[in-house]
Amino acid sequence: MQYECRLTVLDNDTVALTDLNRQFYYKQNDIGQPKVKILEEYLWQYHNVRINIIHKDVFEVCDYEYDLMFCCFDNVESRMQLNYISYINNIPMIDLGIEGLQMHVKRVDFATNRACLYCMKELYGTKAAFNYCTLKNTNTRNREAYIYSLSLKYESVEDVVEHFNAVNAVKTDEFEVRGIKENILPNACYIASLCASMALKMVDECKYDFIYYNGYEKVHFNFINMVVDPACILCNAKMRKPVIE
Repeated sequence: MQYECRLTVLDNDTVALTDLNRQFYYKQNDIGQPKVKILEEYLWQYHNVRINIIHKDVFEVCDYEYDLMFCCFDNVESRMQLNYISYINNIPMIDLGIEGLQMHVKRVDFATNRACLYCMKELYGTKAAFNYCTLKNTNTRNREAYIYSLSLKYESVEDVVEHFNAVNAVKTDEFEVRGIKENILPNACYIASLCASMALKMVDECKYDFIYYNGYEKVHFNFINMVVDPACILCNAKMRKPVIE
């Protein structure tokens, strides 16, 4: 099925060095520039596609006149804000998330009797999700991102090892550096394309509203219908706004 649509991309972030390990439309010359601006230029130059861009935080935008929203935020607060926006504007939303070789896709539609993101907030935890690009928190993904960013700066593997070990208590070696340089990009592209494919699948097919994939041990999918939390402040029948046909 073909669609004719207008696409608006909202993001208040700017390009950082550690984005370059998997976001291939950004180059080193783009560092410090708004991501949406570079993406707009890239899509027009290479694919002849026009998009609307908003370089703001989701909390700063008041007008939402869309038929469908895709939530690609990497933090819980923004996800819950867009979940609320979906509620008050009666706009279906598809939430996407990636962590390493795991991904999920969740459809939120308050015109149905299925769970919203707030119903399953415990699954999201209280911390921001981590991506390969994030260096603001300390975990395995940050280590990989830091090593990869050093590999962009230094051509020699030995130089990467030397500079990383100079400032980190847990040391690296040539084997780890070579593995990260060779594997992060294909793995990230694979899981991101899989996540996007499942999200598009949910645009037309609503048999299940939650898809989870775990690729660490084997190819493993879960297709689930999430149950509404009776205590949800949005999905509770007494508080839900009527849907106007």
